[in-house]
Amino acid sequence: MAKAIFNNPFSNSGWNISFDSPSEKIFAENICDVIPLIQKVDDAAKNGKWAVMLLSYEAAPAFDSAFVCHKKSNFPLACAFIFDKCSPAPDNILPGNSFTALNWNPLVPQNDYNSSIEKIQKYIAAGDTYQVNYTFPLEGSYTENTIDWYYNLCMAQRAPYCCYIDSDDFSVLSISPELFFQRTGNKIITKPMKGTAKRGRWNAEDKEIFDKLKNSKKDRAENLMIVDLLRNDLGKIAKTGSVKTLSLFDIEKYDTV
Repeated sequence: MAKAIFNNPFSNSGWNISFDSPSEKIFAENICDVIPLIQKVDDAAKNGKWAVMLLSYEAAPAFDSAFVCHKKSNFPLACAFIFDKCSPAPDNILPGNSFTALNWNPLVPQNDYNSSIEKIQKYIAAGDTYQVNYTFPLEGSYTENTIDWYYNLCMAQRAPYCCYIDSDDFSVLSISPELFFQRTGNKIITKPMKGTAKRGRWNAEDKEIFDKLKNSKKDRAENLMIVDLLRNDLGKIAKTGSVKTLSLFDIEKYDTV
């Protein structure tokens, strides 16, 4: 039976909620099934249910046919778990001792990676794009308890927005300091992040790195870009004139960045 935990017991912010034994599971394996799945989730929430939903990048064409994606993996385009109730997430958890590091292997050959980076650099130089987030999958073998792995990551990162989803077919471990968006009633809050730097080894070095990041033209440009992007996205659905930027270029400190 599927379960979901939204909590980082090593952080004082974020969520603190868990779910167990869904009353319904919904999967979208084809693009035409994605929007109906989201509608079912919305109906369940309106009827007092709780819903945990996963949406793959490869589901993008469901919202705009202009988006071209790679062939999807064995992971569903979208899936949802409907729960009748929720519970507080455990807050006194310690990671197990069984966790061992994985040896990750990239699924993109080195030559393909180099070729892609060269193309991106040419696109940027030509003014065809402003920024590209280039990612690729990694593969490794793990046979131990994934919940222990999750809590090890929570303790190491101490990020406020953490999620563990365990279904019969897969597990998702998500550790993030970034709030993508949060809707309460008719109000939506988003906290985009761009620009990071490692923490200093002592206070003076930490302050030096802080000031360097604060005044970095590159990082400020990226931060402004993502804020403008989300302002534009919110403007498509929000009441005219209601989208406000409450702060800009703020720096938050975490254990490692």
